[in-house]
Amino acid sequence: MSRGSHPEDVTRRTREVALRAVRRLAVFEWVLLLGAMLVALVGGGVVAALLSTPLGVSFRGMWAVASLLMFVVPGGFALRRARQAERAVRPLTLNDTEEPDV
Repeated sequence: MSRGSHPEDVTRRTREVALRAVRRLAVFEWVLLLGAMLVALVGGGVVAALLSTPLGVSFRGMWAVASLLMFVVPGGFALRRARQAERAVRPLTLNDTEEPDV
């Protein structure tokens, strides 16, 4: 008998593959988040180096504010766009999964 011929084996294997994919995507999400934080910190440092002296503010304060803005503002736009897309898709998926009344 060949491996995977039983429905239980197929279901178990499918579940294992799906769980592995979910774990890998979670790790990838964290790597992307850390990368975005690093880019925001470097960008905030560049902005602080350029603007702290002409504005007469401390480098550290300007760096903190600029880094937060570079991380939070694009993240907010991305989150807003994702929620709008989710709201647009939600009615379509609810209609597809509902069973018609008999």
